[in-house]
Amino acid sequence: MVGKKALVMSFVALMAFVSVQMAVTGQEAIAQSSCAADQEKLYVVALTSVVASIARQLGGDYVEVHSIVPAGFCPGHYDITPGDVAAVAEADVIIGHKWPWFEKLAQAVYEATGKNVSASFREVSGPWNTPDGAIAHVKAVASALCEF
Repeated sequence: MVGKKALVMSFVALMAFVSVQMAVTGQEAIAQSSCAADQEKLYVVALTSVVASIARQLGGDYVEVHSIVPAGFCPGHYDITPGDVAAVAEADVIIGHKWPWFEKLAQAVYEATGKNVSASFREVSGPWNTPDGAIAHVKAVASALCEF
């Protein structure tokens, strides 16, 4: 039988491997993209802290990232705020899963500013907490960052 310490060490090793793979994959995606170093900072609104973290790591000095749902909150039960409406209204790109509350947020932005956010929204899908899912999220965020 495998001990607790061995399981914890295996988990830590797996997470370290996934982190390295995410960084390498993201850097490769950006290197192969049309991102230009002379562009203004891109204002990114991520719907969750996980997506925000990926965007910050990939975008570095080229992005300013705001997360709608803070770390530790369940995105499925989040209630939008006036600050969220303001952040999305100013966003160059919005990245995240299409949570049930996103349509309310998009409608609130439209009513307040007349801006249709669907043109700047890029959806990521699936779980992020598996190696393949994490890599897929890194690729999706890198693609979204370089599209704008």
